[in-house]
Amino acid sequence: MIPETLEKDVLEWIATRPDDVVFSPREGFFSFEMIVDAFVKGQEKGAANFKSEAEEKLRVKFLDNAKKGIDNYNLLADFLSGKKTQVEKLFLNNSLQGTSILVSIDPSVYTTDSINDFYAFISKLEVTCFKEGFNLNIGFISESESIDYNLLKADGYTFAYNVKEQKKVY
Repeated sequence: MIPETLEKDVLEWIATRPDDVVFSPREGFFSFEMIVDAFVKGQEKGAANFKSEAEEKLRVKFLDNAKKGIDNYNLLADFLSGKKTQVEKLFLNNSLQGTSILVSIDPSVYTTDSINDFYAFISKLEVTCFKEGFNLNIGFISESESIDYNLLKADGYTFAYNVKEQKKVY
């Protein structure tokens, strides 16, 4: 028969043990504190690894979208060049969802019939990309000295390139 005071005596004895006795391993056994600490450290390491892997996947997706955007810009630039129209500036809005491209062209082009061909070509590019699972949006703006870069940045166009001068604007 187990004495009634045994549980009380054992708990009292445990409560009075010095920390170095309680938290030290004993012949292959580990204290509760050490197990919890190991679990927490493992959880933190796992979370850090997951975050690192997730960030890398997102970075790769972002870069892939930028590359697809540039590839499609090159197709557009070649098409426009064949129609005797040059891109003045290129603006990119790249995200995990896709890429938006804005190109500035000479304002006189808007009054020609060619503008309809431009939009038809853009539509084909966008539909092709959509079918491939890539969201592409392309638009035109008139080239002028009054392009408000701050507004373009606010709209997410965080990269600008002067094609004529072959230099980054921002």
